[in-house]
Amino acid sequence: MADLLDLRAAAGLVPDGASVYVGGAVLRRKPMALLRALVDAGRRDLHAITFAGSVDIELLVGSGAASAVSSAYVGLGASGFAPIFKEAVESGEIADHEYSEWTMLQGLRAAAMGVPFLPTRGGAGSELLGGLAVAEVEDPYGTGRYLAIGPMRPDVTVLH
Repeated sequence: MADLLDLRAAAGLVPDGASVYVGGAVLRRKPMALLRALVDAGRRDLHAITFAGSVDIELLVGSGAASAVSSAYVGLGASGFAPIFKEAVESGEIADHEYSEWTMLQGLRAAAMGVPFLPTRGGAGSELLGGLAVAEVEDPYGTGRYLAIGPMRPDVTVLH
């Protein structure tokens, strides 16, 4: 059986500069207590990764803990834009790596499967993929070209 840690001790295991996958979706099931513990511990230069971020990303960016965000969405649902995140992206304060839902899932799946990439046609021709590490590959069976989405391997995953 694994030892249980309090939030402060758990946050102490996350170093500055780590990539941290944050579970939950938009305003649901976000691990806010541990994220607050990371902020209280003074963590910096975190690369926050989340499928659909909201108050979690607002907290990490607004506190200065995150210097980069990878996501398919960051907003406050029906309440609109995430203003802290939006301002930080527009000012260049943080690096914003925007994925489509499908490309993010393919990156996480590739990591879970231990493969160097997974192919997809999703996002082909989109400007969205311009800043991401994505390559085009030829299907060896002759059905055309695909996007090769590399694995997304966060250092730490935080779930509620």
